[in-house]
Amino acid sequence: MNLTLEKEVPKGIPKHAKLVFKGILFDTWHWEQELFDGSFTTFEAVVRKGSTQLLCIVEDKILLYEEEQPLRGSFISLPGGQLDDSDETPELGAKRELLEEMGMEGQFEFFMETSLGSNIIWPTYYYIVKHCSIVQEPQREAGEKITPLLLSFEEFVTYTQREDFRNKGFQHYIKSLIDENALEEFRDKLL
Repeated sequence: MNLTLEKEVPKGIPKHAKLVFKGILFDTWHWEQELFDGSFTTFEAVVRKGSTQLLCIVEDKILLYEEEQPLRGSFISLPGGQLDDSDETPELGAKRELLEEMGMEGQFEFFMETSLGSNIIWPTYYYIVKHCSIVQEPQREAGEKITPLLLSFEEFVTYTQREDFRNKGFQHYIKSLIDENALEEFRDKLL
């Protein structure tokens, strides 16, 4: 089965790959790859819909969520969420998520992009959002309960290292800044 007629091959997948399954969040891709001995085998990767993560600054505080979702229980998270479809740019998705979840707008600055790896490709786009302010009532999804937490930089760092912090990739990023004594430079970028 070849579904690639309707979908461009994503970044990180060979151009000759075939889309063999299109899911709600995940698409599965297969491709033949020659090995060092001249034989061939089928490789596979899954691509998840992209998502955004926001480092929102409200005056001199950083916004995190205490969030609860069905079957997941409660956790601490950066604001953000998945892109609606392949046509939504990361920045537009980030702006939409902040407006829906918090009723806020702000000044967006791209910070970094990450992905899980070579066989599970999950592009995540991070933005620093300064001067956040409320412009409307939040319009949250029925499957999420969100309690905003406005934290000092020090509290923010502590929360990112908690076991219930959901954004594990970002958690490792902050841990590397701690280990490299680079937190002050990061604080200056945010605040």
